[in-house]
Amino acid sequence: MASKDSPPHDSFAKALMIGVLGRSGRVQSQLELLTPPLYVDLFYAPRRVKRPPPPLLELLWRMGDRPTLFEIFSAAPQLDDCLDILEKGLRWHRLNRPTKVTDRSDYVRARAWVISPGHPNLAIEALHAVPSPDWPSGVYITPAFADLMLVDVAELPHSPQTLILRLLGQGETRRSALEELYALPSGAVAFTITTIFNKWWTVMSNPANPQPTALEPDLVDLADKLIEKWKADAIAIGKKRGEKRGEKRGEKRGEKRGEKRGEKRGKTSAHLRDASTVLTLRLGRDITEHERARLTVRLAELGPDEVLRQLMTQPVEEVIDWLG
Repeated sequence: MASKDSPPHDSFAKALMIGVLGRSGRVQSQLELLTPPLYVDLFYAPRRVKRPPPPLLELLWRMGDRPTLFEIFSAAPQLDDCLDILEKGLRWHRLNRPTKVTDRSDYVRARAWVISPGHPNLAIEALHAVPSPDWPSGVYITPAFADLMLVDVAELPHSPQTLILRLLGQGETRRSALEELYALPSGAVAFTITTIFNKWWTVMSNPANPQPTALEPDLVDLADKLIEKWKADAIAIGKKRGEKRGEKRGEKRGEKRGEKRGEKRGKTSAHLRDASTVLTLRLGRDITEHERARLTVRLAELGPDEVLRQLMTQPVEEVIDWLG
């Protein structure tokens, strides 16, 4: 029977249903549903950023314009996968919604994004998803109550805005995205993408890895080419900055000796700046003064080419040990 503390209607409703359904089966009131912990691949909460996003991040920033659950698949998800994601979204909602209705004016539910390397036919049909007119081709929207979006990575148009998502595809989709990445001008975002991909490949293709992943040879070659291109660009930029600063200082002093000293100092400063940028990206934080000082020593000992190679190819833990 219903609890004596239940509201009158609730008590009557449960008593009635137990009375009539109990004739044909087992009925249990106030059944406790014990569920195991649920894990979301990635949860993203945006900060308020005034500057516009760089082209490579434009689509991702738009996808994450509010609390966002990202679920990323290596094969097209099935209906059960999408139902699990709906459950995660509802669980997040129950845990985060304000308890008082009057406090919910600013509350925004988390949206779930399902990222698939291919066309998730079963999920699209079962969830009644349709192509979204407000998003690029390959993005499907489900009924509003679900707050769930599906992305067919292979269907996305080729543009800088979709490049990061297309790197999550398979076969030709990923290969073409890597080729586009290789053709892009050097920049902080492109370098971060390249470094992460190279590190992932290095780990997954290692025979000592308990779950080695076979990567197509042309993808390996492309990853290696990307690293070499970035190294060459970083060195060229460092030399150009150093020479320019050295020439300006030398001209100002009007002495050849001053020009050479200025050029040398400029090159050293540029090399340290580039190495510091690489280390900051690898660590995911600002470097300390001790780490900056150790970089200066390593640059003097080994030269910029070897220092950049070590920073970009070694695991983060080994890089920290290497800097002492």
